[in-house]
Amino acid sequence: MQTGFEALRSAVEDLFMEDRAKARRVGLYLCRRYTGPKLKEIGAAYGVGESAVTQASRRVAKEMKQNASLRKSVGMLERELGL
Repeated sequence: MQTGFEALRSAVEDLFMEDRAKARRVGLYLCRRYTGPKLKEIGAAYGVGESAVTQASRRVAKEMKQNASLRKSVGMLERELGL
């Protein structure tokens, strides 16, 4: 995987330390949106299949529309990582 991928994953895990499931979903969403690896590679890094990457990405995008706190947190990560 790419160095940027690992930095992204680490930053997400640090921010959502109290909620591992949310960290995983947001990590999958951001990796899919901003990094180069294919779905299969992203899924392998998180221990899930390609469809789980897609499903998590969709769920996070939908949740961000309804949850201002999550939207703010993801936006902060995007700025912090220069995405």
